Parts: sequence; C-alpha cells; structure tokens
Amino acid sequence: MKRKEIEKLETQIRGYQFDLQFAHDNLKQTDYLNGLISSLEYKRDLLKGKQT
Repeated sequence: MKRKEIEKLETQIRGYQFDLQFAHDNLKQTDYLNGLISSLEYKRDLLKGKQT
C-alpha cells in the first residue's frame, strides 16, 4: 500500500518537474510548482522513512 502511494507521489513529482521546464518565464507559476514539488517530496520522504 505504501509503495503505491510512494510511486504515485514520485509520478506527480516527475510531472510537475516536467511542467516546471516550461514555466521559467512565469514567476508565479514557477514558485507554485516549486512549492508543490517540495511538498510532495516531503510527503514521499515521510512515507519512505516509515517504510524502512
């Protein structure tokens, strides 16, 4: 169950990182995506920490 959650978060992170490549001209969008990515990475790391 946790593995699926982690995989889902990692997929979302990759998707937002991809979007970030095209948002470099839009500062608000860049800030939003960076915040979202950080939040998802934090959540993923918490799940990974609980898993080990």
